[in-house]
Amino acid sequence: MTDHRRWGPQCPFIRKIPVGNVPLVGGLDLDASQAYQAYDTCGLYGIDIHPLSGAEATLLGDVSLEKLGVNKTQGPMFPQYASADERFKTFDGWPLSLKQRPDKLSEAGFYYTGKGDQTVCFHCGGGLKDWEDDDDPWMEHALWFSKCTYVLLVKGRQFVEQVCAKRDPLMSGEQVLELETPPHLPTSDTATILEGISTPSAPSLATSKEVNGSNFCKICFTEEMGVLFLPCGHIVACVKCAPSLTTCAVCRQPFTATVRAYLS
Repeated sequence: MTDHRRWGPQCPFIRKIPVGNVPLVGGLDLDASQAYQAYDTCGLYGIDIHPLSGAEATLLGDVSLEKLGVNKTQGPMFPQYASADERFKTFDGWPLSLKQRPDKLSEAGFYYTGKGDQTVCFHCGGGLKDWEDDDDPWMEHALWFSKCTYVLLVKGRQFVEQVCAKRDPLMSGEQVLELETPPHLPTSDTATILEGISTPSAPSLATSKEVNGSNFCKICFTEEMGVLFLPCGHIVACVKCAPSLTTCAVCRQPFTATVRAYLS
């Protein structure tokens, strides 16, 4: 008992806190059915270990998966338009008076509904209309649908955060995300957002040709692989092809999240 008190002063048993333990009686020969269940109330070396202790839980709570660059995904909402070529084909009948070109709109993830100037993202399902002359497809996509996996993978989180930082301060981020077919921003507001925002440039095809052939996307075979699938951990697709997939092209297992990866 002296050693117990010396080495485990915080033990509930030593501190006379009821813990359900009973003293052993010497000389008793108890069979298994009569034996008392004993357990360690003191902990290893007097340390009480609990899963997810207070400090650790706080640390984990402060670091979200999104801040670590992990994008949760459930696959494209309209997989039939996952290909940029398929999206481009929908722009037959697109109003010629509009400044936005079909190739730029389809590259930004939009397909044409055939009504007015209404466009919809193939991945997040967000719709935009009432396009103004100075509206940039990528900027508007990031502004109104900042959680779209396609935008986050192709343009990067920094680009999206820069766009959203210029958003109308009277409107919260949650309100913007809840709009399914929001009215478009006036030209003056869009021009303000465009100022001071740098778009990370994608590597040119000339640069890509210098990359080892094994690093090319296994879907299009033209761009460098740049997306890691979770939980399998395989890297097989580029940022443009990955959003169109729901299963890994290597192990054929479904993935639930993606991370932007950079091959050295």
